[in-house]
Amino acid sequence: MKTIMDKHTIINLELRGYSNRKAARELGINRKTVAKYWNEYKEANKELEEAKDKKEVQENIIENPEYKTTKRSKRKYTK
Repeated sequence: MKTIMDKHTIINLELRGYSNRKAARELGINRKTVAKYWNEYKEANKELEEAKDKKEVQENIIENPEYKTTKRSKRKYTK
């Protein structure tokens, strides 16, 4: 499970010019996870520029990562 610090580290590495692949190698996580958090950050920055209530958008940027498990398929464990 990724923490808020992982999310901030990903954003920090991307701001320093790391590619998704290089940041993923550095942190030992999947590059798609890096891309997900980076894209969320970029989208939140766009919203921040357009928003009147900037505090709410800023809180969304720094919140803990969420995991949506509703679309996952059931696993059947066998002996």
